[in-house]
Amino acid sequence: MKKIKWKNKKGIVVCLGFLLFFIILFLILWIFHWNKKQPPEFNVNFSSRVEKLANFDSQGIMKYGWLQVEGTNIDLPIISGVFSGEVDYSFGWLSPSSVGYKTRKVLVGHNVLNVSSNPMVNNEILTDFEDLMSFVYYNFAKEHMYLSYTENGVDKIFVIYGIGFYDYYYDNAQGLNTEEEIKNYFNLVKENSIYNYNVDVNENDNIITVKTCTRYFGANEKQQFVIDARELREGETPIKYQVKKTKLYQEYGLKDYYTKGNNAL
Repeated sequence: MKKIKWKNKKGIVVCLGFLLFFIILFLILWIFHWNKKQPPEFNVNFSSRVEKLANFDSQGIMKYGWLQVEGTNIDLPIISGVFSGEVDYSFGWLSPSSVGYKTRKVLVGHNVLNVSSNPMVNNEILTDFEDLMSFVYYNFAKEHMYLSYTENGVDKIFVIYGIGFYDYYYDNAQGLNTEEEIKNYFNLVKENSIYNYNVDVNENDNIITVKTCTRYFGANEKQQFVIDARELREGETPIKYQVKKTKLYQEYGLKDYYTKGNNAL
């Protein structure tokens, strides 16, 4: 048998070394890529509101659903936006513009007490949609990104993909009837959002817009504070998405932190 010369042996060892190096490098990159693609699961603690909605006495007013917003005390029925008198309960209403629209619903609620530039968080005196203002704080927003909407005997979970301030008289409750209108709305949400969520959303998703009024920028600066979310898709589970501040967050001078139990009005 012909012996392999030392130089050839050395070449083979070098080649095997390079091969082993690239295999290890590939495995490291693959593991890193996989972990990057698989954010940690996120526990959301929503209680079913199917029975509560069924038993809710709306005093003859049309009732559509029940809304819960993670991390807040918003846990309210959603009734018709066209009514006279008052229901003996805090509530939100479904904008008439979105009644009957299959993939988007616009939910509106009052903000009477939480209108300052130092919003309260999870305070028991906030009984309507006032606690939405908790999301102006970055450390709150990055830990709370889901809401639940109950309708037709089903509890559905939605993930937030945009939060922003809008002119008070801007009608963002309009129906979205074409693919172009939906895409334009998504672009509008992205442009006006104070946070950048790495949440995919497209024209096939069911979406919810939740909004209230605010005077965050001053007593004479009445605006809408709006949260947009999409329903979790079939087989999708809650995960912790990345939430980053956009340039608007800095321009508005928003606050990073809040003190739990803040009672400032």
